[in-house]
Amino acid sequence: MRHKFTILQDTDKDTFIIREYAVVEKHLKKMLTLMPSEDDFSLMAEETYAGKNLSNLISRGAVAELVTSLRTDNLFPINPYATKIAESIIAMHASAECRFMELFFDDQTP
Repeated sequence: MRHKFTILQDTDKDTFIIREYAVVEKHLKKMLTLMPSEDDFSLMAEETYAGKNLSNLISRGAVAELVTSLRTDNLFPINPYATKIAESIIAMHASAECRFMELFFDDQTP
């Protein structure tokens, strides 16, 4: 399945918003193209996290705890995806300019 995760850092509200999208249409799952279009993805889940809570974990270098805190009943990515999301949040937290990231995953690709 093809997944896309977007991460938005809202500095005004001190939050991070993670949205999970997936290609769910059966005929699109077998596409030979490397990247589906924006319209091919369906929103699966959205979670908002307090920036202060994530900042505390980041400052302690607690990547495993950050991964655990990102997982909820609604958003529970597999470990490689969750780790990459956590690493991306750490990078965004360290950057003065980066406020948005898109991560693409295809579990059909070796």
